Amino acid sequence: MTKKRKRLEEELSKLNAKMAEIEERIQETEAQITEEENTEIQGIVRAANLTPEQLAEFLKKLKTTVPGKDPEEMIGEESK
Repeated sequence: MTKKRKRLEEELSKLNAKMAEIEERIQETEAQITEEENTEIQGIVRAANLTPEQLAEFLKKLKTTVPGKDPEEMIGEESK
């Protein structure tokens, strides 16, 4: 094995190690972002004072909402 090839293989090994570290940091950061999003969502739900059933109904209505119509107004319309 030539010195140049050996040096290149060592460089490749170092780069692969750095890449593995970066991939791990990416995964950790993505998990932290998801956790922060979940915390924000929980805060919004709590601030709205919705029961789990009301939240489920709201989300169901939101999926089928008509553009321009307030989804909150739709809660309870089914029972009318």
